[in-house]
Amino acid sequence: MRKTLIAGLAVGVLLSLAAFRAVDLWWWRAQTLKSASTRAGNLAFIVSEYIHEMFLAADASLRQPAPVSPASARFQWPMPTA
Repeated sequence: MRKTLIAGLAVGVLLSLAAFRAVDLWWWRAQTLKSASTRAGNLAFIVSEYIHEMFLAADASLRQPAPVSPASARFQWPMPTA
């Protein structure tokens, strides 16, 4: 009787520890996924703003030399003939 009681208690303790660990791992996974989702959103925003600024800088640099270039003052576009 005593050996079965001790074995039953040991199995009960091991099962309760396993259940506690499973719940803890599930909670940890949920927290990790939530923080990763937030971080991914922040990184996507940062990359999109960086690319936007790169295009603005490239656009500004392409517009700047056009009016002041001596070659652009001498060049005339050919008129299309019908």
